[in-house]
Amino acid sequence: MQTRLAVLLVAVAVGLGALLSTGAPLAAGKRVHVTAGDRAATRAYLEAQLALLRAQIATSAASESAVSALEASLERECPGVMTGAPHETFASVFNESEKKPPRQRGEDNRHNRQFEALQSEVLQAIEVTGLTTVRAAAQTYLAAIRPLRWSEPAQTALTQLSADTLEAELSSSVPPVCADMRTWVSSDYRTLSTSSKAIVRAQAEQQARSRATFKILERSLFSLPSLTSFEGPREKKLAREIAALQKSRLKGEIGSIRRIEHLDVALGLQSQAEVEEFETPRKGSVEIGHGRTLARTRFRVYVEPPASEPGPLGATVCRHPITVYAEPLGGGSGILALGISGSSGQGCLSPNHPATQCEQGVLTIELRTVPAARRVRLTTGAGRRVSSRVAAIPRRLGGPGGIYYQALKGPPPGAITLEELGARGKVLRTITIAHPQKCNALKRERPSRRTRTLAGGTLPGGGTFTIEGTLTTFGKHKSFELEAETSGEASGGGGALEALSAISLGPHGAPAFETQLKTGCEPAEFAILYGVLRHPRDTVMVRAAGTLVPLRRAAIPKRLHAGGELAYIALPGVPEELIVRTPKGKTVLHEDLRKSARDAHEVCEGEAEG
Repeated sequence: MQTRLAVLLVAVAVGLGALLSTGAPLAAGKRVHVTAGDRAATRAYLEAQLALLRAQIATSAASESAVSALEASLERECPGVMTGAPHETFASVFNESEKKPPRQRGEDNRHNRQFEALQSEVLQAIEVTGLTTVRAAAQTYLAAIRPLRWSEPAQTALTQLSADTLEAELSSSVPPVCADMRTWVSSDYRTLSTSSKAIVRAQAEQQARSRATFKILERSLFSLPSLTSFEGPREKKLAREIAALQKSRLKGEIGSIRRIEHLDVALGLQSQAEVEEFETPRKGSVEIGHGRTLARTRFRVYVEPPASEPGPLGATVCRHPITVYAEPLGGGSGILALGISGSSGQGCLSPNHPATQCEQGVLTIELRTVPAARRVRLTTGAGRRVSSRVAAIPRRLGGPGGIYYQALKGPPPGAITLEELGARGKVLRTITIAHPQKCNALKRERPSRRTRTLAGGTLPGGGTFTIEGTLTTFGKHKSFELEAETSGEASGGGGALEALSAISLGPHGAPAFETQLKTGCEPAEFAILYGVLRHPRDTVMVRAAGTLVPLRRAAIPKRLHAGGELAYIALPGVPEELIVRTPKGKTVLHEDLRKSARDAHEVCEGEAEG
């Protein structure tokens, strides 16, 4: 499911916004030797970003006008066209009371895939329209960053990937949104139009290229240096200027989200209730306080209207829920700074005990104070004292009372004391918080991953597949896992992964064959059955169409610690049964797969377009 939040975050990057940071690696990590070429490439990259950002700002009024005209045109041409269209909502994921039959699941998969394709057309139309006013600047940007190379290959690859994404956007045209939506609706929600299918294919190809790049990089992503590793004083100055300009654009980007939400409601992609449900803070919320923490983050405190029903995890519905929206830990700009995922806590706070949480070496404290408290004085184990104002809760919103919020980096050893102070400074209540274990340790051990492609082949009906083995090491713990991946996976085909339980165990309690099954429906129904065979002398077979067929074998390098070898087979559907026998003919494992076969076939029948 592609949630609305994900769609909105994409929409924030109307045109190029997101690409201003995608060239930088995803994680900070190892130290690198910075060459003169690295420094020059970084400076050229940042200069190109800055020039592009300035062009966006200079043409923002024209771009906004063009996008607004497009949105108004769509509203006039096909109001409410998608109202009632079947699709998965965020709430339905959690409120599903019982498992649906396989065919219905297949139909739901098709509906969701097609609905999301049409959603993405709206975003593409907006992005392409917004790019029009900066097309020349974008081409200049591409010409500047295409030749750049770093001594760290991952940085070069990610920069080129961002260029590929931008180039794909520049080559796209505004799709016939209304016509494509009407085609789907008139087919009784079964078939996309020819133009929609072409867009889906183009997006799948771009996603496949991105996946291929990250596959190459995944071995080093956990220890990848950040772009800042290559910056000197001049480059850091450019980066600060870029960050300041990006922050100044945030308000306009939030306005873009609001307009897209309005367009979604007008076209029937969302109801007004769904839009309001995901507003942060929710419609009708009242701000009761704001401030800055010791960790140099800003926050705001709201009393929000109660939810209409219990949350997805059965959380209690508060009459006056209170939420603190804080900037992301470590600062930064962007939509997260407004609290969409920066919420620190929600409602129903205990009047007696503070809520504490340690994340990324930062301790957050949230406390519902006594009614007479006006300030809270925090004393650290090192003796530092800081007094902060309390956000007062009015009686009409669940008071009297107050909310105290604080965040501090790597708190010094020793207990933390909170003293609630009255209007004249009298101590009304004292609460002691024990020093949280490991909260002051900003050094986080990073897992290492070693991935190898073990086997591959052709799928029945077209397409290819690969099976990869990955060893993940985290401290002293090692874990091995297998994963099958198909060439059409990026297009959102009906693939499903199912781990089947072994019926009998081999020596030492390990399964004789750890069975995994991947099924899919595109381009034709297929099944990949694979797993680790613990004893290579054993024979593993499946019965397909009444015939016993042996699985193919592939060695797994000992350094992956798999404890056996790979056995696998690709078939036009799930086989009827799986059998593992010893060299003496003894059956050590038997799995009846007939139900899995029926279910997978019915899912594909449901997914098929009519």
